[in-house]
Amino acid sequence: MKIALRNVRVALVIAPHPDDEVIGAAGLIARLRRHGARVRVAVVTDGAASHRGSRKWPRTRLVAARQRESLHALRRLGIVAGDVSFLNLPDGQLPSIPGRCYRALRRQVARCRDLDLIVGPACDDDHPDHRAVAAAVAGCPGGASRLTYRVWPPRPDRSGPAWRIAVPGGVSVKRSLIRVYRTQLGAVSDDPAGFTIARHELAAFARPVRALPAGFEVTSPIDLAGFAAKFAGDDDPWRTFTARDEAVKRAAILHAIGHRPVGRVLELASGNGSNSAAIARMALRLDATEGTREGVDLTARAVAAWPRACASLLVLPGRPPRLVYDVIVIAEILYYLSAREMARVAREMAARLRPGGIIVLAHHRIDFYDFVQHAAGIHARFLAETGRCWTVRTAGRTGRWVVTAARADGMTRSR
Repeated sequence: MKIALRNVRVALVIAPHPDDEVIGAAGLIARLRRHGARVRVAVVTDGAASHRGSRKWPRTRLVAARQRESLHALRRLGIVAGDVSFLNLPDGQLPSIPGRCYRALRRQVARCRDLDLIVGPACDDDHPDHRAVAAAVAGCPGGASRLTYRVWPPRPDRSGPAWRIAVPGGVSVKRSLIRVYRTQLGAVSDDPAGFTIARHELAAFARPVRALPAGFEVTSPIDLAGFAAKFAGDDDPWRTFTARDEAVKRAAILHAIGHRPVGRVLELASGNGSNSAAIARMALRLDATEGTREGVDLTARAVAAWPRACASLLVLPGRPPRLVYDVIVIAEILYYLSAREMARVAREMAARLRPGGIIVLAHHRIDFYDFVQHAAGIHARFLAETGRCWTVRTAGRTGRWVVTAARADGMTRSR
């Protein structure tokens, strides 16, 4: 599934060495900048291992030169120096310091507010540093979409789902960007064992590099076992309790409900209960349902202070408690269902909602690699499957998500 680059507002490109950001992601950076996205770049290692035996280029001089080269090339792609971070971990040693690598990258991800997209090396890249960075990035929490690029080996790769994004101007422009990295193209001449990009490698690097869905190359949709594993490893894997963007979305959900005491509320896919706790404050009864036992336990803990709120297991498209509800809240779940499963849930929810009741829908507008369905238009498709007529309003919207309130008018729509 492709990510809608036009909807990306903030992206983080992670490069194991100074030059990987251009070799692996120059076309993607150019495309994102053209769409108005802010692109930040994190270069993980200091690049000092390329010429360890040079006397004319001691470590301090070489590191400084490689950083200047990255800044120069990125400036040509529209990236200002303030959006480039050099983490200065030891070049060639990342596999032996996975903890340091992970902590450094997790800090970088956390500093990027409203992050929509993370781009980093592939887990099957031939370079050990690249694989170490890929493993660290895969462990970083957050809901940003992920793409990967493969630098080594420098040869055409046609396996698996992917798309190629060329630099405006094509191969010749990208080749000129790579030539900015003079230290990697022969400028350091007194180290016979030093690294130099060969002519055939330059030709390969100048071609568009494939961008693949990431997550250790997981391109199949996430299932309940995947969600359970996330909750087992981290009570808040997407930072739904603490992220500012999640707090804004939660406020929009409450606004859609109406900011008043309501009767019976049904919540589907409560996750870790971050929304449940807020909804419980305004509901006379809350049935928070979740498809994983780990999530049920977390939700129960989140609503423990409200005796009229309960958490129970419901694997969709299964049937909820046989009650009629005043409000039904459905957040961040529909695109993980197949179209047929979503249609079953839609009809079931329409049957469980009292006349004049409200369905609140809150979902991303940007596709993620593990979705079953596209995010765009998911609310309209869901409501269409209910077979009922609705009065619909938007309760909140950002570039990443939208919250919709749909009030049932009691009429049945002909199909």
